Amino acid sequence: MAKSKILIVAEKWTDCDPRQGKSAAQHNFVASLAATGLAEYSTFFFDEMAVNGHPDIDAALMTACQAYEPDLIFLKMVRGADLNPTAAGLAKIGQKFETKISSLYGDTFDEDAIQWIERYTPFVDFNIMQDCYSVYHQYAKDVSKYMDAWTPQDPATFFNNDGLRPIDVSFVGSVARYPDRKIGIGMLAYQDFNVVQRGGGAEADLAIDEYAQLLRQSKMTLNFSRPVFDEPSFQCKGRTIEATLCGAMLLEQTNLETRKWLEPGVDYVEFDNERDLSEKAAYYLAHEDERQIIATTGCRKATEMYSATAYWSMIIERMLG
Repeated sequence: MAKSKILIVAEKWTDCDPRQGKSAAQHNFVASLAATGLAEYSTFFFDEMAVNGHPDIDAALMTACQAYEPDLIFLKMVRGADLNPTAAGLAKIGQKFETKISSLYGDTFDEDAIQWIERYTPFVDFNIMQDCYSVYHQYAKDVSKYMDAWTPQDPATFFNNDGLRPIDVSFVGSVARYPDRKIGIGMLAYQDFNVVQRGGGAEADLAIDEYAQLLRQSKMTLNFSRPVFDEPSFQCKGRTIEATLCGAMLLEQTNLETRKWLEPGVDYVEFDNERDLSEKAAYYLAHEDERQIIATTGCRKATEMYSATAYWSMIIERMLG
């Protein structure tokens, strides 16, 4: 039986900027699908098209569909960018081809995000919500057109090797625009823990393999799930699954989004504020057995339930089954 053909439409570079290196979409979606062997795939990078001077992204995508004839277009949209395919372009593709279209969105923590998504909704089969699963219920016209999903990871990059963990606490992510992150990390460092903090996004100073290795060297790793400058709601960041797959105990801000996939106190540990973070980090460094039990349970759940194979099996079944 022939495998399904998936055209992944996404950004090639972080923030669509070639100076910033590969985007997370390349390991989250391209590499993760390749690792499963569940489908054939091709890629269409809309930012690369723009940089190379293509005047019409919609026309270029139409040409790619004609050449590849995908069963599914897996579209990963970039909020705030004007390089995404347009709703009108997707409407034309839907009229011309018998292909399913899914459109994946991150940073969907406010009403503006849902209003943006709703402009595309009539022309796609499903909107896939990557990191916020509560807000769209308040603003979407038809929630049956929405599905929730975690962020898949490449198993060749994110895995647990049961090695030594000399780092007490790590955090890899942006801090410049996040006061809570600066305060929390500062309080941990003040306690003389071995804290390693490296940049993320536009501040990134680690290759993806180096980042995964840092997680494997960490007893605990942090995730701050609130958006920039205390904007409403929370997000289940990709960091959540990355950390647990690599066997570090996850310390994460209390939020409902992550609880959709993991159980607090069993698979990871929540903290309510910077003082609570400091106290819980100290506790779990002093109680190694408890920390190891939570880390092991979280790693097992992520590996068994939230693998790349589980993700793409779900997408293919929902879209093409």
